[in-house]
Amino acid sequence: MYFRDRAEGGRLLSKLLKKYKEHADVVVFALPRGGVVTGLEVAKFLKAPLDLIITRKIGHPYQPEYAIAAIAEDGHMIGKKNELDSVDQSWLKKEIEIQREEAKRRREAYLSGLSIIPVEGKTAILVDDGVATGLTIRVAIKELRHRNPSKIVVAVPVVPEHTAKTIAEEADELIALDIPRGKDFLGAIGSYYDDFSPVEDNEVISIMRSYRNTSAPEQFKTKPVHSDPIILAFPHYQYIADVFKPVPDFEIDNFEVKHFSNNELYIHIPSFRPEEDYAVIGTIAPPETNLVRFLFLVHTLKKERAHRITAVLPYLSYSRQDKNEPQKSFATPLIGRLLKSAGVDKVLTIDAHSPEVKTLYPIQLTSLSPAEIFANEIIRLGMDDATILAPDEGALPRAKGVAACIGPDAQVSYLKKERTEKGIIHSEIQGTTGKRIIIIDDILDTGSTLLSCCKKLCAHGAEEIVIMVTHGLFTGKKWEELWKMNVKFIYCTDTIPAEFQPASKKIRMLSVLSLLRNEVQKEQKTVLQVEIEEPETNDYDLNPR
Repeated sequence: MYFRDRAEGGRLLSKLLKKYKEHADVVVFALPRGGVVTGLEVAKFLKAPLDLIITRKIGHPYQPEYAIAAIAEDGHMIGKKNELDSVDQSWLKKEIEIQREEAKRRREAYLSGLSIIPVEGKTAILVDDGVATGLTIRVAIKELRHRNPSKIVVAVPVVPEHTAKTIAEEADELIALDIPRGKDFLGAIGSYYDDFSPVEDNEVISIMRSYRNTSAPEQFKTKPVHSDPIILAFPHYQYIADVFKPVPDFEIDNFEVKHFSNNELYIHIPSFRPEEDYAVIGTIAPPETNLVRFLFLVHTLKKERAHRITAVLPYLSYSRQDKNEPQKSFATPLIGRLLKSAGVDKVLTIDAHSPEVKTLYPIQLTSLSPAEIFANEIIRLGMDDATILAPDEGALPRAKGVAACIGPDAQVSYLKKERTEKGIIHSEIQGTTGKRIIIIDDILDTGSTLLSCCKKLCAHGAEEIVIMVTHGLFTGKKWEELWKMNVKFIYCTDTIPAEFQPASKKIRMLSVLSLLRNEVQKEQKTVLQVEIEEPETNDYDLNPR
């Protein structure tokens, strides 16, 4: 049986759940993210409240796409014992904690801290867009059992026969539109859908905001939850707030940072409005001033009952401290916890240092890539035939992202880097390099890595080097030696205010402000335009197309 999309799967599935319609003791639980679209249709038809069961897969350390276990946010886990026993136990313990924190972060992001709907003594209907191995749905059943429902019903559009038998034993009832036998199963749930495109966080947030904790159908219809967020910007970042001025409905407000006689600071927001969304634009470095001010402002907004707060931090400070090394500070998760404690619901940044940063933050973190902006400038310069190079393996995904935006013929190479007592040393070049090279990285701080990189490239015949970095910190004077190493231009984005950039015709700035503006607009537009319609009353066609 095939489905047009997840919503159709949910509508067809609802027909098989008709006996539970309009029962006061029914709660629908969906598995994010795809299951929420299917679950919404079921909840609408049954006129039942909708909640989430958030689970996370644990992939094998050497093959992350292969799941060896699944864990729920309350800590319940189901896995393959022999495979769990075969992996490094210290790694497993850390991975379990990471995935539990990610599950908690998603609940906070999707439901803005709203409590779980009680299901004790009620019927829990657990919905997903399909089941393959069954690990996530089984751990969801296990978590629900501990909430003491009177009955657990698993409802999915498609599930293979061997998995269905296991689920039927662990749940009280299994309802499925299609249960293919043996080799008839196509191997992937997406194969049963014409449209199985990824469901984004914003769509889940929109659905849950519009539907959460309601049971009467007249309350399900769309109504604006909040208008566009009110923009508050710290003085040095007013230039970012200015890009919102021409946009209809966006309001830029002000606040004051004041000090008592003993120099302790406090925040005053003269025209604050409760229950509104706010976007706060600024920086959290250096910590002696900006971090404390940022936290105080956010905490004041939350204390006064702001609805949702987005921290717009174009350069995410302390994201390089993303590894738990002996006898060294581990600042990235600490900063995340501080922002969450102050009241931040979401962080919006440009090019966070590493993928680990997102997993270490206990709140939603969206990192936007400047790859297309870099690629457009490379094409404009007529350097689309130059080698795109990463100064180390960590920067390789960035370089590949830029190359992908240029076109299929773009060549990508990288250097192997070592940190020694004498400093940074680049050894081997992985891939080919030509006479014209464009180096892609996220940060130019002191320039030590780029200096070592350029020295190696010049030794291999590079005659023209262009450096493109997201964040130009330009600390100290050492980086100026780059001009002696065939570096023609250094490009950076405007994530750092222009007043803090060195004055040089060879340093050129590319704007990423439209990325930030579009992301803020996109989130609000998604929330306000989602439409929750009344369920149809006619019978559904259950015949496969």
